[in-house]
Amino acid sequence: MNLGEQIINTTIDLFNEKGYRFRLDDIAEQLLISKKTIYTQFKDKETLFMEVIRYCGREAANTQRKILENKKESYTEKVRQLLAVWPEQYRRLNQKKMIGLRVQNPKIAKKAKEYYDEEWALIEGALKEAVLHGEVIHISSHLIRTMLEATLERSVTEAVLQGQEKMDENIRKDVVRILMNGIEIV
Repeated sequence: MNLGEQIINTTIDLFNEKGYRFRLDDIAEQLLISKKTIYTQFKDKETLFMEVIRYCGREAANTQRKILENKKESYTEKVRQLLAVWPEQYRRLNQKKMIGLRVQNPKIAKKAKEYYDEEWALIEGALKEAVLHGEVIHISSHLIRTMLEATLERSVTEAVLQGQEKMDENIRKDVVRILMNGIEIV
C-alpha cells in the first residue's frame, strides 16, 4: 500500500471515529509522519476527503465493470448484481457520520452524489438491455432508483436512531431481491 492509500485508509478510520472533525494532525500522528508529508499528497483536508470518496467510487466502478464484462450472465442477473454492489470501502464508512457530512460539507456530499449518479448510469444501461432482450418488463429506472435509495436511506436513518454505526448489510441484498423478483419475467 502506497503512502496515499495509507493516508486515505487512516482518514476513513478517523472519519468513522470523529466525523469530519478529524484533523490532518491526527492522520500524521497515527501514521508517524509529518503533516507536511500529507500536503505532498493532498492539497488540503477537503481534497483528501474528496479522494476518499473517489477511492470508494473506484472500487464500485471496478466491481461494476467486472459484472458488465461477464458474457455468461443474463442481463437480468447483471442488473441484480449491479444493484447489490456495495463495496467494502463504502461499507467501512460510518453511515451516521456520512449523513452528518451533508450538512458539514455540502461540496463533498455533492461529489459523492455525482459518483453515485455515474454508478447508476451503468445500472440504467444494463436495465435497458434487459428490457430490450425481453428479460424484464419495462419499468422506469427512476422508480427503481427511488425505491432502492429511499429504502436504504430509511434503513440508515433507523440504524442511526437506534445508536448503530452501520446499517445491516443484508438490507441491500433483500431490497434488490424484492425489486428483481417483482420485475423478472417468469
